[in-house]
Amino acid sequence: MTSEQIVLIAHAAHQALCTAVGEPAPSWTEMEPWQRDQALAAVKLRMEYPKLSVDRTHTMWMLDRLSEGWK
Repeated sequence: MTSEQIVLIAHAAHQALCTAVGEPAPSWTEMEPWQRDQALAAVKLRMEYPKLSVDRTHTMWMLDRLSEGWK
């Protein structure tokens, strides 16, 4: 399975969960390009480093967002 296939499946599962709890979630095509790029990068990271902890993954995500000016 390719990273592109995995990210679409993961996004569909996330979107279904959000819908189930009443939270809005855009479809894959409605997401901003940077959001799709980031999701795909996360899948590729997991594929390359499957033993990477969830905490470390989240820290890396936060550092990336902060470097982009996220507050």
